[in-house]
Amino acid sequence: MLRRNDKPIYLPFIQHSDLVHIGASRIDSTRWIDIDSDFGVYHQNKLKQYSANKDRVFLASSASLAAQQELHTVLLAHLCNDHHEVYQQRDNGLHAETLKQHWQVNRDSAQPLWDCSLWVQDDICLLEKQRQDYVLSAASLCAPSHWRLEDKFGQDFFAIHQPVPSLEERLAVPIRRLLDKLDAQPLQRGNWSITDSQELMALPEYQLADSCPADQPLFLRCERQTLRKLPKTGAIVFTIRVYLHPLQSIVDITGAVAALKRSIDGMTAEEYDYKSLARLDQPLKAFFAQHMD
Repeated sequence: MLRRNDKPIYLPFIQHSDLVHIGASRIDSTRWIDIDSDFGVYHQNKLKQYSANKDRVFLASSASLAAQQELHTVLLAHLCNDHHEVYQQRDNGLHAETLKQHWQVNRDSAQPLWDCSLWVQDDICLLEKQRQDYVLSAASLCAPSHWRLEDKFGQDFFAIHQPVPSLEERLAVPIRRLLDKLDAQPLQRGNWSITDSQELMALPEYQLADSCPADQPLFLRCERQTLRKLPKTGAIVFTIRVYLHPLQSIVDITGAVAALKRSIDGMTAEEYDYKSLARLDQPLKAFFAQHMD
């Protein structure tokens, strides 16, 4: 992780050039959630998407209420303890003066996951174990990277990730082992894609053009993902924070352009198609021609 203007920059392809990998590492629990000065952009996007179509961005089974309530409690404690310079709890409210935000803390809410998702920039998913698999039982998802919550809700982990080429064949055993062994200490991993859109809410249908001209501006869409287990319900909390950067912004980061090209060149045809890079072929070629020796 790098920083620029006191904001984090996550470039997962520098550490892991393979598309299909776990690449998860433990982090201190105090670093579970990132908070920065772009908070307002994410918060407004959540309110906008919820107002436009609630069921597209928030779904929860009735059986998930206990896990949602536990998440609400755990996240509140994390923010007030580990980000106390930003968040303070008083008078039945959560106050973030520097972010110009104030929320009522309603412990009896019918949708505690949605309520507490407004406190942070991340999207939050809950996975609960049913028989041998972890199923998506509740989610606040306002910045999906080309997938729809309604298509994945109620499905198990591998069905959710079914479009990822060869994921289950190559990593099923270690992923199941990792999920079972999760505890309260978070794991962090990264994901990335390249897009011609600056929209946080990137649904599959938003990708309209079959191909882009060579001068089309491109953006690096990176995700910081965390996983941790809630101690009482055993639900897995999966957070996704999207960072959008102009592709040009990585040019002055040592080794970043070469690492990105190495990752793209190493993809199979199936992986290249999964990342929807064929439509960006011309601007990508122009970018690498300009910035690679």
